Amino acid sequence: DEAHRLEKTNVHRYMRPEHRSGLPQVDQIIRAAKTSVFFIDDKQIVRFQEIGTSSYVREAAARADAEIGEVELLSRFRCMGSNDYLLWIDSLPGYSRETRLLKKDGIFDFRIFNSPGELYALREKEAGKQGSARLTAGLLARALKGFCWPWNDPAPGGIQIKDVKNGDIEMPWETKGDHV
Repeated sequence: DEAHRLEKTNVHRYMRPEHRSGLPQVDQIIRAAKTSVFFIDDKQIVRFQEIGTSSYVREAAARADAEIGEVELLSRFRCMGSNDYLLWIDSLPGYSRETRLLKKDGIFDFRIFNSPGELYALREKEAGKQGSARLTAGLLARALKGFCWPWNDPAPGGIQIKDVKNGDIEMPWETKGDHV
């Protein structure tokens, strides 16, 4: 999953020297298994050193004389299969010129809030009701930085660190441990 996060090689500072081959990471993956499956979002980049694209994997497969089969995923479960939502999200950063307004179809509840705290309060109020609720981190405001906030491990005793500090809201970026 997330093959767009492939890097040029597998050489990292924490890797033991005897495990460093210098081969491209994608070549190592293809050589290591009879079947390799890559899930790639060509529009997503998290860190500058990540180079995974569909064409990059195709080129590596051709070098290895590997058989290629491709399947395009037309929807995503985490978005309740709403293609209108996906088109709307893609249009925000300019990936798509086709814009769609979200319809009041009962799947999504789209609102604009005056503060992050106001949004969080509603999410807490709605938690536990039918469906699910998620907070997303600054889609456009921080898009070029990759990660929005640090991901700190819990403090001793499992206390979650409040990494996110934005206006009137403070909360962990990603809960870990018993809170997962």
